[in-house]
Amino acid sequence: MFAGSQAKLSRSIKENTFCVSSPYVSDSIFKVNTLIDARILSKNVRSGRSRLFRSLLATGAVTDFENSLGGDVFNTAVLQ
Repeated sequence: MFAGSQAKLSRSIKENTFCVSSPYVSDSIFKVNTLIDARILSKNVRSGRSRLFRSLLATGAVTDFENSLGGDVFNTAVLQ
């Protein structure tokens, strides 16, 4: 499940779930029991400090991807 940019998070106490949505991803309202914060905080994935992410790059589990959508260019990653 991918929530997309500017994801919104709410909690349903009645259903004991989290609700995740994004205005930039159509049909992106998801009810989930577990959340994983997988944001990449650096604009260049190769300069990030996360040991886990560096390992994923080294093993080929993720690769670079230059995202230029919206005019702001940054080097992000794609899961293989």
